[in-house]
Amino acid sequence: TPRLHALVALGADVRLIPGEYGVLGLIAAGEELEREMKGSRFLNQNQSPDNLAGFVLQGRRAVRKLLVDGISPTHFVAGMGTGGTFTGMISGIRQLVPNCVGVGVEVSEKAFLSRDYPDARISLDVARVIKEATSHDSYWLETYVGAGQVAGLSANIPSINLTSTFERRGANIVPIDNETVFKATRLLASHYHQFAGPSSGAAFAVSLAIAQADAN
Repeated sequence: TPRLHALVALGADVRLIPGEYGVLGLIAAGEELEREMKGSRFLNQNQSPDNLAGFVLQGRRAVRKLLVDGISPTHFVAGMGTGGTFTGMISGIRQLVPNCVGVGVEVSEKAFLSRDYPDARISLDVARVIKEATSHDSYWLETYVGAGQVAGLSANIPSINLTSTFERRGANIVPIDNETVFKATRLLASHYHQFAGPSSGAAFAVSLAIAQADAN
């Protein structure tokens, strides 16, 4: 991949693990390297309180800018990977806008949060909304998005405070299929000039569906 080639070009010692091990395998490999390499430090973002605190700060900063412009957000939508961004951001936002609804997005093909917290799942016809929005869409961005698994979503990693976010804070979950994610990402680039990754496309798709549902 381009990222791998860039790391090698910069002199990095790149060690690959079998894909079936997933992110949990990467964490285990990082912990093993920390034990083997004297003076090394494995920065495990999934269990770092500093990582979460950084996103809490970002949440407060983002909502302050909106409030200055007279906008009080009703929803915060973010992709669910390790959970750090969603958990931290919604915590920071709710410090200033307590009623803001948090909506986490995961791919339906690997929907573990919808399984573990069925009461938090909300039903939105995201596929229909994006299909209608992209009925005139071109296909020239197909090579950019690709056709594989969505990176950055459904990592199935227990991040700090993730459980409490869904059990005690009333957050919601929306599963979205891969095809809809890719269509939404192309729509972002071709019509809104936002060259973002698939996880951003997923959040955009759900945000659009929520806006349409509220409008109706």
